[in-house]
Amino acid sequence: MRLKGNFQSAFFLFASVLISTLSYGQSCGTVVTPASLQAQQSFMPGYFGCEQINTLNREFQMTVHIVEDSLGNTGYDESQLEDALALLNEMFSPIGFSFRICEVRRIEDFQFQDYRSAEDRENLLGMYYQVNTINVYLVNSIIADSGIEAAGLGTFPGGSDTVWITKETMNGQVYTLPHEMGHFFGLYHTFETEVGGPELVDGSNCETAGDLVCDTEASPTDDPDDFEDCNYIGNPATDSNGDFYVPPANNIMSYVPAECRCRFTPQQYNRMIEQYLQFRTNLW
Repeated sequence: MRLKGNFQSAFFLFASVLISTLSYGQSCGTVVTPASLQAQQSFMPGYFGCEQINTLNREFQMTVHIVEDSLGNTGYDESQLEDALALLNEMFSPIGFSFRICEVRRIEDFQFQDYRSAEDRENLLGMYYQVNTINVYLVNSIIADSGIEAAGLGTFPGGSDTVWITKETMNGQVYTLPHEMGHFFGLYHTFETEVGGPELVDGSNCETAGDLVCDTEASPTDDPDDFEDCNYIGNPATDSNGDFYVPPANNIMSYVPAECRCRFTPQQYNRMIEQYLQFRTNLW
């Protein structure tokens, strides 16, 4: 089925990248574009200061596309999808979000094995896309818009219903998929600065700076090497007020080592509900 509409403006919203340095040695390139920022800020979520996690029971259908090589092989064990899906459902269960794979499709065109450019993206989606489902594309490699190799890409609300993940990363219960779904439902990285500048440690600008979520600690780093045994060991850093950062060491939307990522915060959950209601109600 072919995707309708103007792809070019929608794909400027492609702005999230997941790094899996500990396992795969990949670097990171994250871009928050003006288009994605405008879409996000066009709706100011009403969850600030709310500690209660809201719920909204929704089951989302996923179409998984796996690209074949020139010999017709995917190079991916589809049984791995079960573990990935189980972890995804576990992480989103507090807000009543659940996910079901309604179809696994093979893309019989090896030229799409490697995601290298916006042109590749547009060509692939022009031929392989299922409307009203979350389209997950498993490819061999991903080169982010910044030119750096990445493990995953997600589309912010307001763009197409797509997530891209490398086959190597999508093995077992790894947090690549929950991380990218976080972006898909409107979450930024915990260390984000492009939205409204750096977040202050005391949280006084948390509604307009950083990741726009007030119960995630302000963070100065996106380097997994700054953490050891799920503790911050990087150089002491202070914000503009002179307060020392204590970055989150377990948040799914951070770049801490993979084994440390285990939670969303209540306000992250509530933001995802608000962003869904504003931008993605075509999914149900």
